[in-house]
Amino acid sequence: MAVADVLIDYACAGLRPCDSPKGSPLMLRRWQHFEDRITEELARSAGMRATAAMRFHAIELVGLVRCITSTEPWADPAMIEPYRIDEFARWVRNTARAIGG
Repeated sequence: MAVADVLIDYACAGLRPCDSPKGSPLMLRRWQHFEDRITEELARSAGMRATAAMRFHAIELVGLVRCITSTEPWADPAMIEPYRIDEFARWVRNTARAIGG
């Protein structure tokens, strides 16, 4: 749930993505690096080599982060309303719990 807490804090702070066409390739590399690091940490924590299931779990976690930082959730001006941010935070928390098993 630590990942969910960070994501919820991010969403509730009202932070917005800062996407630019020039930054996209760099961000894609960063997401890949983040996914690799999560997979490595899952393997290290389990005391074994990384498995496909660990990679898929890392993809789920990175996908949740990418959802929050993507432009689509914030494209609607109403999204900045406190009740919408609270709804979004609940969705993030529920999704993180589902990912966590």
